[in-house]
Amino acid sequence: MDELKEAVLHGKVEYAMDITDFFVNAKTKGVWNISQFKELILLMKAIFPSLTFDWDEGAGEEWLRIYHNEYGVVAMMHTKIKIIFTRIFDFSQFNSYLDIIKFNNFNTAYYRINLDVMNLKCPELYWHSDVIKSDKFSLQDLYFATV
Repeated sequence: MDELKEAVLHGKVEYAMDITDFFVNAKTKGVWNISQFKELILLMKAIFPSLTFDWDEGAGEEWLRIYHNEYGVVAMMHTKIKIIFTRIFDFSQFNSYLDIIKFNNFNTAYYRINLDVMNLKCPELYWHSDVIKSDKFSLQDLYFATV
């Protein structure tokens, strides 16, 4: 699995990698309550002052995106399931809080997800889109399909 994961991270595969288990495994750590999530954001801001955090809680957004001035989006973290997708920055000090999934690119369609399994095991992640297909999408697509 690690070889496949590395191949996907570096764009060396032409099919979509199923990321369903990433969410199912992350859910075993529980789900965030809003105060825990906000505390983690404050901790991250203190450790990484060069990063900008984008999340519209009032609009009900389910993803927080993390930006760097030079590199653009460097991570996105779900507001309920304890998972973060990250590139460039090392968030390993938060490993006890959430599952950390490293990737190389937000915009390339490397991924797929099993919506039947997700609806059963991770209903906190709801696929809102009929336009973005669950059989091959990018992390940017994932954000928009489930925000």
